[in-house]
Amino acid sequence: FLSGLSSAIIWSLLSIFVYLRNKKNRINRTFFLFAFSVAIYSFGFSQQAIANTSQSSLFWIKFLLMGTIFIPLFFLQFTFAVLRKKIGRKILIALYSTIVFFEFINFFTPWLAKNPIPKYTFKYLFQAGMLYPILFLFFAIVVVYSLFKLKEGYKASTGIKRNQLKYFFWAFIGFSGGAVGFLLGYNCFLISPIIPFATYGVSLYA
Repeated sequence: FLSGLSSAIIWSLLSIFVYLRNKKNRINRTFFLFAFSVAIYSFGFSQQAIANTSQSSLFWIKFLLMGTIFIPLFFLQFTFAVLRKKIGRKILIALYSTIVFFEFINFFTPWLAKNPIPKYTFKYLFQAGMLYPILFLFFAIVVVYSLFKLKEGYKASTGIKRNQLKYFFWAFIGFSGGAVGFLLGYNCFLISPIIPFATYGVSLYA
């Protein structure tokens, strides 16, 4: 609970601070969207941790997934903004269409999350639906591609820009701790001990 709540507070404040610094700047706007999506995920995680009923658990998991689904798209857009590049129109249409699809099945079907049961240290925790692995695959592909483009930009840059991109790239190691959350839908005895520490990694990245 504390790891998720602290992450939600930090990312919310950071997103607002960056946006207000320069509302018209593409980098600031895309970072705001990315950071706020992480805040939604983090807050949903904190509330899921203290859910006392199956119904409330499922609600907060769907809330958590709402933020999760947007994270890779906004991370990609922020990365391209930092690199001062544009994403192709067809790619953007495909990405936004995929996001809409996942958000629809998240709220109106059990294909991502279903039937919360007692699991790990949670009173109730969801079980993965049949399309849950596809969401993880989508998330991983977009994020890895973003990091690949970031590394390319780092190699081609010099001076202060190169240093900025270096810190940004390595800081993502901490953020990737949140990816452990994808495993919560499955039964794995190794997950429970590392859940809080992985979530604190998301705060550390901020």
